[in-house]
Amino acid sequence: MCQGAAQGVARGEAPCARDGFCSLNDLVPGTHCRVARLKGCGAIRQRLLDLGLVNGAEVTVIRAAPLNDPIAIRVGNAVLTVRRAEAATIEVERD
Repeated sequence: MCQGAAQGVARGEAPCARDGFCSLNDLVPGTHCRVARLKGCGAIRQRLLDLGLVNGAEVTVIRAAPLNDPIAIRVGNAVLTVRRAEAATIEVERD
């Protein structure tokens, strides 16, 4: 993690790279972002696409479960829960 990203974490912000892209897994509740791309392949990738996590989709991180997994996100008018491992495959750009 770069130094700037570490400073963002200290202020309670998401640790995104300098280009503004990061994993959905890295975002804190209340963060708004847009899906940039899905990494990975297979059934999990297809499931995420079917749930509406397509390029350009607007996403808001709502909360994390008590043990920090899964996380709740809002995609359009739907609230979804995704595992941290799945969220790590979703690259997003913060608004």
